[in-house]
Amino acid sequence: MNHGSGLIDHVACYGTGVKDMIARPDKHDANSLKRQANAGDLFQPFIDAPNGMRVELNFDDAEAKADGISLGMTAQDAVTETV
Repeated sequence: MNHGSGLIDHVACYGTGVKDMIARPDKHDANSLKRQANAGDLFQPFIDAPNGMRVELNFDDAEAKADGISLGMTAQDAVTETV
């Protein structure tokens, strides 16, 4: 899927409840990417909507770690994978 080609590339939100939130796209086999921001303070799941827009969710990495969510991929790793 080609991203960034429309009027809006993506929308970003900050929230809590990371464990429940990331279970939703996984349950529905939605295309998603999970990464840690390079500064190490945010866990960022990206979910692709059916219309091609990407939704970026931002959660405190301490919450993700407390829920046992792996923060292995960094933003730099994600860029390297898509280039």
